[in-house]
Amino acid sequence: MKIVCPCIPFHREHFDAIKRCWCLLFVTKDVINPDKLKQIPFNEIKRGKNVR
Repeated sequence: MKIVCPCIPFHREHFDAIKRCWCLLFVTKDVINPDKLKQIPFNEIKRGKNVR
């Protein structure tokens, strides 16, 4: 069984950009220190701004 945060499928683009879900329980495997991840507003991702 695969455990997935329920917010990820609905906000996949945002999850891919910030590398963690909104509830902060799930992070991508390539993240070493999740506390140093930058929060990015969803509207900045939708406009296509360079967030990284």
